[in-house]
Order: sequence, then structure tokens, then C-alpha cells
Amino acid sequence: MVKTVAIIGAGISGLGAIKACLEEGLEPTCFERSDDIGGLWRFTDEVEEGRASIYKSLVTNSSKEIMCHSDFPMPEDFPNFLPNHKYVEYIRLYANYFKLVKYIKLKTSVCRVEKHTDFPVNGQWLVTTESNGVKKTDIFDAVMVCTGQHAKPAMHLENLPGIDMFKGKVLHCREYKRPIGFDGKQVLIIGMGNTGVDIATELCTKASQVYLSCKTGVWVFQRLGKGGLPFDLGFLRRSFDWINNIMPPAVSRWMLKKYMNDQFNHDLYNIQPEG
Repeated sequence: MVKTVAIIGAGISGLGAIKACLEEGLEPTCFERSDDIGGLWRFTDEVEEGRASIYKSLVTNSSKEIMCHSDFPMPEDFPNFLPNHKYVEYIRLYANYFKLVKYIKLKTSVCRVEKHTDFPVNGQWLVTTESNGVKKTDIFDAVMVCTGQHAKPAMHLENLPGIDMFKGKVLHCREYKRPIGFDGKQVLIIGMGNTGVDIATELCTKASQVYLSCKTGVWVFQRLGKGGLPFDLGFLRRSFDWINNIMPPAVSRWMLKKYMNDQFNHDLYNIQPEG
């Protein structure tokens, strides 16, 4: 009998999982709680419970050659770094080209996954789903969880003494959609990851002052590298891995630190990481 696989999430990982199952002769069923495919990259004006949330201006940090599946290159006319709506377009092209949509059940939430009572014998799983208010439980031979890692915000407000007396607005970046409502205000952004830097860059044209708080320092990459090509085409290659493997770690770290500071002096901006 054909083995059945439950796939949770119809983002780019879930779609790749469907295709991989079909190539192996398996029978996949993909459950997506929202009303469309695209996962993280599909922008909505409202924050949806249990789903990653992005801002309107989000652009990929990796180039299209790195972001695409190896068996389905990006169209040549796509930009090197894709706005979120352009990456969703790629996801749709991928799903339609490999005829994956028919294996997806939209507006279907997975409520529970548990081992079958005879799991030691059959290795099967019980998957309970809900759609239109109706719950049902099906048996699958395997489960693939493709829900990503950005669905639940981590605020940790308890680590900010006096935050309960703050009179301003406190929000997580998942609630940020557009630079609206920040005109003339002072804004503190905690965290200098990709999202923090993106939002700071956008808000500095609206707010009276934007502060970007960084605890341990960060390495800042430019999207364009040598010769104007995407940085990751020159940086992510086997020759670099080979050099790192044969060199003493201290020398490898020194070379990387020099490469990063050749772009600009991180110490000058007080963001030089300790490690």
C-alpha cells in the first residue's frame, strides 16, 4: 500500500515537502490553516493567529539564486533581491508547475498530532484537523511539520525594569506593517537583526528620532558584493569552506573579521561583536 504523509503548512517548505513525497511514491496531504499558500512571505494587513507576520516593505536578504529551489530557478527578469510579493509569485509558479495545489487543503487547521495506539507496530500517527468548524481525525504513516519558526512572538518584557510605567506604545515587530502613525515620535527598536534594521531604516524618514538598541554587536552585510554581484554568490562557495577547514580557527576568524571591517569599521559605530 502507498504510504501516506501529513504535511503541516503550505509555505515554500511545505510545497517542497509535497514534491519530495510525490517523487518517492508517497501520498501527501498538506494542511494550511489560512486561505492561501505562501506562508511567511504572503503579506496581509492583519496579524493572523498562528502565522508569521511580515511588513509591507520586506525584501529578501539572500539573492534569488540562493532563495530558489535547485530544480526550479527564478525567472531571469526577477530582481536579484525579491520583495515579498515577488517571492510569493515564485512560490505560485513553483506550485503550479509541479501541480502541487491539488494536494493542499486550505482553511484547515491541525489541532493535534499523536502516536497511534499501535505505533510500536505500525509507526502511524493520528492527525486531528478542523475545517469550517468540523473536526476529523485521520491516520498517516508520517508527519512533516513545515510551519516555520516565526509564528510566535518573544517579547520578554519582564527583562525591562519599569516597562509597566511606560506611557507610550509597546509592540512586537510582527505587529508592524507600514510606517504609519510614527510621524514626529521618538522610537526605540530593540534588536539589530534584519527586521530591526529594516524597520529603523523605514521609520527614520517619519519619526523625529529612531534609536536602534544592540546588546552584543552584529556583523553587517551589504547586499551587493564584489563587482556589484549579490554578496552571497561570492561568499557562499565551496572554496571558502575548504579554506576554513584547513586553516586554524583563529586565522579563519581573523580573515572573516578583516573582510567584514573592510566594508566599514564596525568599531566606529560601536557595533563590533566580541566574538
